[in-house]
Amino acid sequence: MSRRDLALVFCMFVVMALTGCQTVSDTVTAASDALSAHIDSRQQEPPDALTENEIRTLTVGNTLTAYELSMGTTYRIFIAPTGEVDIRGADWSDTGVWDIEGNTFCVRYKEIDGGDRVCGWFKRAGKSYETVPVTGVQNIVRFDLVGPGKQF
Repeated sequence: MSRRDLALVFCMFVVMALTGCQTVSDTVTAASDALSAHIDSRQQEPPDALTENEIRTLTVGNTLTAYELSMGTTYRIFIAPTGEVDIRGADWSDTGVWDIEGNTFCVRYKEIDGGDRVCGWFKRAGKSYETVPVTGVQNIVRFDLVGPGKQF
C-alpha cells in the first residue's frame, strides 16, 4: 500500500469518527447529503429579492459603489446599457459583460473570478442593496447607487 493510499484510509477513518458513521458507505452518503443540502440552500431565491425590472432600474446605465464585506474592498461598477460592465478599484480595473436571467444579475469579467460567469440576487439592505450569491464566489457585496452614467 502506498503512502497516498494510507493517507486516504486515514482520512476516511477521521471523517467516519467525526460524523459518527459506522461504514464507509454511510460516511459517503452523509457527506453527499450535507453537500446537497448546502447547494440547495444556496439556490433558494430570497423572499425579498428584487425582480428583474427592479434590478434593471437599479443597475442599467448607472454607477454603483460596491463594498465587498468579507475582504473590506471598495470599488465602483458601471453597468452600461450595451451589456458591458466596467469595474474599478483603487489600483485595479477590469471589464466584462452582464446579463439578467429571471431575477438574477450575472456578470463575467475578463480576469476577476477567473473569467467565470457569476450570478446573484439583489435585495434591499436598508438604504443599500446586497447580493445573495447564486453561483461563483460566495461573497456578500453591498451596493449603493452613485447615479446615472459612468462616474469614475
